[in-house]
Amino acid sequence: MTITEKLRCIAKQSGEGLWFPIEEIIQDCYDQAKTGKYSKAFKPSVFGLDDYPKNEQAKKRQVDLIDIAMEALREHGLSKVYALNTKEGFVDSVIVDWY
Repeated sequence: MTITEKLRCIAKQSGEGLWFPIEEIIQDCYDQAKTGKYSKAFKPSVFGLDDYPKNEQAKKRQVDLIDIAMEALREHGLSKVYALNTKEGFVDSVIVDWY
């Protein structure tokens, strides 16, 4: 069982669904590469998260879950994955880079 699968099991057991559209994101990257691009930015909402969390707890949750999502992308072979954070402390976008 991969880390992603373990995390999904834990989240489901806690009553909160944790699912990231990894295959769809990878397909988006393939589509971008076919147009000659070398990276793709994804908003947190692509991962089912709030783009603009309102309070500190929501910001921390968004950042923590984006970290898990980025690890899942890395596990699927996308080695250059990083988050761009806002000055307010939450994630603006996740960048997948294949340059």
